[in-house]
Amino acid sequence: MAYITCDNFSYSYPLSESPILSNLSFSANKGEFIAIVGENSSGKTTLCNALRGFVPHFYKGDFSGEITVAGKKINQIKRLSDVADLIGYIFQNPFTQMSGIEDTVFQELAFGLENLGLPKEKIIENVSKILRELDLESIQDCHPLYLSGGQQQKVALGSILAMDPEILIADEPTSQLDPVSTNDIFSLLKKINNNGKTIFLVEHKIDLIYEYASRILVMHDGKIIIDDKPETAFLDNRLEDLGVELPKILELGKLLQKRYNLAACPINKEEIKEVVLFYKDRK
Repeated sequence: MAYITCDNFSYSYPLSESPILSNLSFSANKGEFIAIVGENSSGKTTLCNALRGFVPHFYKGDFSGEITVAGKKINQIKRLSDVADLIGYIFQNPFTQMSGIEDTVFQELAFGLENLGLPKEKIIENVSKILRELDLESIQDCHPLYLSGGQQQKVALGSILAMDPEILIADEPTSQLDPVSTNDIFSLLKKINNNGKTIFLVEHKIDLIYEYASRILVMHDGKIIIDDKPETAFLDNRLEDLGVELPKILELGKLLQKRYNLAACPINKEEIKEVVLFYKDRK
């Protein structure tokens, strides 16, 4: 049985003449790493808000269809807190996710757990674990608002992971980060995924999406038009019309396919290396 299902879900913001999401249907198993890509205003963020229950419980409007998460029908829950323990959300700007009242990284990571009323020993145990896993021990006594953007995003991620959600939704978490910090966040997301957590990631960093995600949802005009594994999704000719770039590894693969008249496009470094060595030895 699927862990998450979206069944003919449509949603329109108040006073909107057309739906921002239109008849979306897909299912996801526990432990998947799903990247959501598409043009601006294609409905990516709204879908994320629907998955975490903010649509329709916070953002009002007209909706139809159903979203179910871990057996809970999102449109029928009484309070957002009914799914808060299941779903963690990472924003684009980590500054907006900080409590603003804690003086150290350790206290920031403990903030949510304290609000849950956990025993002090359990809070220390959970926070210490997250500090180790995210390599934050060296800055645990630093003020979270004085950190670099990459460090702040790690702290924001850590504050969510300390709550131990089963599902993590990240909406362009690297949009304000430098390349090194971006790679760090992607590596951390993959590590979290390898530990059994389900990831939904909205991003424009196509090369990293291709490397890390196990599945791609491509959105256009409020609809999911492609739902496939990365090596298939990114070779779909419709992506060019949507302005979605081809991952560099597939660009090279298509060049080799054309040059050597290959039956199929090489889709990873190993296949590209094999083709290059094969034709190099034939010279």
